[in-house]
Amino acid sequence: MDLVDTGYRAIADHVRALCFAIADGAVPSNEGRGYVLRRILRRGVRYGRQVLGAEEGFFTKLVPVVVKSMGEAYPELVEKEGEIVRLLEEEEKAFSVMMERGIKFFNNLKIEMGGKGETVVNGKNAFFLYDSMGFPVDLTMQMATESGLSVDVSGFEAAMEEQREMGRRDRKMKRGGGGEVLELIAGQTSWLKDNGIEVTDDGGKYGRGSDGGARVVAIFDGEVDGGEGGDASRCDDSFCERVHATRSRTFAPRQHFR
Repeated sequence: MDLVDTGYRAIADHVRALCFAIADGAVPSNEGRGYVLRRILRRGVRYGRQVLGAEEGFFTKLVPVVVKSMGEAYPELVEKEGEIVRLLEEEEKAFSVMMERGIKFFNNLKIEMGGKGETVVNGKNAFFLYDSMGFPVDLTMQMATESGLSVDVSGFEAAMEEQREMGRRDRKMKRGGGGEVLELIAGQTSWLKDNGIEVTDDGGKYGRGSDGGARVVAIFDGEVDGGEGGDASRCDDSFCERVHATRSRTFAPRQHFR
């Protein structure tokens, strides 16, 4: 089966699936079934524009055809036709902005890989198409297959996980007021135990006789120490006195560190 025949079949199948899904209440988005719909639309649009040479906006124009041919048996298609057209038009326009740039990037990449004798699109480039051009990885895989290439899916997933980790760090930074986020993990808690530093007495929270006082006995500075992810050090008397004076003057004049 050649690409032209495949393209026609894929577009017909994809527009039909999207019409029924949206009529059933689903909406294209970045998560869950919504992302499945977005991927379906982008595959269909790519087939039409790149393989069949269709004009921009062709996909949405197929909605009335689906409604006309299947609306009598499925009246919800007739009822939701306006909503289906609106959503697909928005999605198609949003993707069209980046699609031509993505296809150009992929075609240039093919030429570059051909010159080097390479046949595998690396994870970094697959992730760039996903992150910057809006190409789901399965769409990149389809394009690669059509060109006699393959995609390093493991490399793509590693790049995806790296971005997620960066996002988690950024969120932690924001929660920490923009400064470095310090986390006490196994290495640091073991240091506390090994140096005879007792677990904090939380009894005061439950009215069990604590007077609310506190004593600073160690500081975690976040510096990497021997690959353990951070270090802790005991506080001398002068430091504790400075903390006590600052806290008493600024935060809680009736409390003290002991």
